[in-house]
Amino acid sequence: MMPHAAVPSDGSILLLHQPHVETPINESADQSIPGNNEPLMTNIFVPVGPTLLEQAQPQHSCCQRHCQSTQSCLQKCNHPEPSRCSELLEMLEAAGTQRTTALQLIKGRIPHLAFDGAGCRLVQAALKCSSVSTATKIARELHTHICMAATCQHGNFVVQRIVEVLPASLSGFVVDELSDAVLEMACHRFACRIICRLLEHCLSTPKTRDMMDKLLRDVDVLCNNRYGHFVLEVALEHGSPENRTVIATALLQNLAYLARQRSASHVLVNALRFCCYVDCAALVNGFVKGGQLGVLAIHKYGHKVVCALLELPQEQMRQVVNQLLPEMLRLQKWKYGKRVVEQLTCQQIPSALIP
Repeated sequence: MMPHAAVPSDGSILLLHQPHVETPINESADQSIPGNNEPLMTNIFVPVGPTLLEQAQPQHSCCQRHCQSTQSCLQKCNHPEPSRCSELLEMLEAAGTQRTTALQLIKGRIPHLAFDGAGCRLVQAALKCSSVSTATKIARELHTHICMAATCQHGNFVVQRIVEVLPASLSGFVVDELSDAVLEMACHRFACRIICRLLEHCLSTPKTRDMMDKLLRDVDVLCNNRYGHFVLEVALEHGSPENRTVIATALLQNLAYLARQRSASHVLVNALRFCCYVDCAALVNGFVKGGQLGVLAIHKYGHKVVCALLELPQEQMRQVVNQLLPEMLRLQKWKYGKRVVEQLTCQQIPSALIP
């Protein structure tokens, strides 16, 4: 027996068992389930107050310009009840008619659902279980709403899922809508996640590569930002060799300072992991010539960079080891220095490296 959704006069959802109905339920309001006089569920929403809209409102002026029409639209929309979203989620997870029915019921409601805690999970499930063509239609309902969704604590998960499930050629509208405010988005608490997903999944497209080039003009801003550094870390892992060289060159301008910063130290560690031999050699030379490896080795954030230097190939690590070995006894007196000493021990330094 296949359960079907219907709405009685009080507006609540019922799951009716209709053993003889095999075809998907049409979402038209003028049809009814055989054997039942109640109309199909066509409205799964109740009025919404301003709180949700205020939470979704982006803080950056550039983003606000892109989102004025979206906010105007959402002020007139309805808000999904969590219990009803939960039932629709169960229908999506089922197969056949129930899934088709759930997809029909949320059709046209995606911009409203995406900004709600329960609703965003429903949209993500719909994107995940749908075919590419259906997922594309769902994603396209957020066209012109991407900036606001990206900066929403719930909507950002929907945009991330769009980038993950759709081919790069079909998610280009996300890049289009974020490109005018890409630096602000990369430094935003929620929107930085969308930029990271785009760099992971869509760098094969010219639009995303252009977005990357635009971001790398502000490496100094991103590496010192509490959210922007995540974008640079992903760029180092998934970007082209040219992208990595641009980042490494920018980091070389102030290595000792950046290594002592909470955010920038993570970027330096990734640069040492993913940059080419030539770029890593330049970074090593910069640290060695600065003569501050001993100071960085006892620093809360700097010691992580020193440990990353000690993971490089032996021919690059030689200069680092030569500068640290005379300070081994001093390093052992410090909390973070002990970790560097442990790293030196784990590396089993060949006697040829010891001065």
